[in-house]
Amino acid sequence: NASTNASTNTSTNVSTNASTNTSTNTTTTNTTRTIIVLHGLLGSRSNFKTPAKKILETLQTKTKDQWQAIMIDIRGHGDSTLQPTTEQLNDDTNNDNTIVKNPPPPHSIKTAGDDVYDTVMRATAGSGAEVVIGHSLGGKVALRYLERTINISQGDGGGMRVPENVFVLDSIPGAVDRGKATGEKDSVMGVIEAVSSIETPIPSKKDLVRTLVEEKGISQGVAMWMTTNLRKSNGSDKGFDFTFDIPIAKDLFSSFGETDYFPFLKSLSSSAYVPRVPPPCTVHLVLATKNTGWKSFESEVNDLQGEGGGKGNVKVHKIDAGHWVHVDDLEGVVKIVTDPYT
Repeated sequence: NASTNASTNTSTNVSTNASTNTSTNTTTTNTTRTIIVLHGLLGSRSNFKTPAKKILETLQTKTKDQWQAIMIDIRGHGDSTLQPTTEQLNDDTNNDNTIVKNPPPPHSIKTAGDDVYDTVMRATAGSGAEVVIGHSLGGKVALRYLERTINISQGDGGGMRVPENVFVLDSIPGAVDRGKATGEKDSVMGVIEAVSSIETPIPSKKDLVRTLVEEKGISQGVAMWMTTNLRKSNGSDKGFDFTFDIPIAKDLFSSFGETDYFPFLKSLSSSAYVPRVPPPCTVHLVLATKNTGWKSFESEVNDLQGEGGGKGNVKVHKIDAGHWVHVDDLEGVVKIVTDPYT
């Protein structure tokens, strides 16, 4: 894999068709097109390896172009908790590999989205991305990324290209009750509180599952998923730490609950919206029908959906799945993401 630490706040992994071990017999042009992939709260870029691989395969087959996926660890998650400072990156005399954890506050949807913008700017040499995919927390971060690209392009015409398509995977755009954000038994808030109370280093993955299920009341499936968000404890031969920073995750989740992007989406769906830089971006709002959290936003969704599945630059898709749509129905997600390129 090719990788780049293009920002001091986020860590990226750039995957192409070749580096994800996929093989197709299609002819490609010299054009390389880019997808940005953003994970959800308490996750990491590694959560999307399989979906990204499948999406790249399908897009390459359909378009005959070469595609790459830039999978980013949002601030406070994955390798973005282990980024060196700008001073360290520029210090040729620093040979001790000292690591300073995490970017400064505030930790919000806005700052996380701006991290992504800056990271993509550097990783693509200013060209930007055609497609952005964000799940849950990553969905709102994707909307902030889009908002910033539009604002800059309509301001002085500079900055990166506005993406052609942004896919928001089961991320409620409005201000939400943070205790019910996923509409399922294991609310995000409940999982955060559970992991916050667990002492680290954790002896083993098996111990984590047992503690979460038997002592914290977390479902077996979510507990098993949490084991994918562990790394070997620093400076220790035994035990694991979480790959996310819990205080930052809490701040981001608070911001997620307070941030309302329905007005932004409504402006994109309006016939009055005329983007300065073509092609216009389409936002695809992908709803998991088993996520009961959407019930509080039926009127907003219906307003965006109209009679034909979408209005203006917003399209609404419904998928028979729970909150982790890319796990429950990967083929359905791949179809939604790649259909615009048929």
